[in-house]
Amino acid sequence: MLLAALIIAAVVLSCAFIVIHAEHDCAGEDCFVCEALCACARTLRQGSAAPASATLTCLVVFLAAFSAHPSPEAAAADTPISLKVKLSD
Repeated sequence: MLLAALIIAAVVLSCAFIVIHAEHDCAGEDCFVCEALCACARTLRQGSAAPASATLTCLVVFLAAFSAHPSPEAAAADTPISLKVKLSD
């Protein structure tokens, strides 16, 4: 869930940065804002597959968490006490 929230935040904040700085005064070849705009655009292009991968990641985590809990039959394993074995040497 945290991973999905972080991916959504990255997409929303990238969109917001692009909208806010779309009409900036470019400083030339080494413009920091232009580089940041390119990075945001790259994030949005790569983010198109992110919701599917985040959903798959959450599914795998939930399946692993639920399969890690032992079943009631496994929890009630045979013990010397439940078998009424006397352990006296």
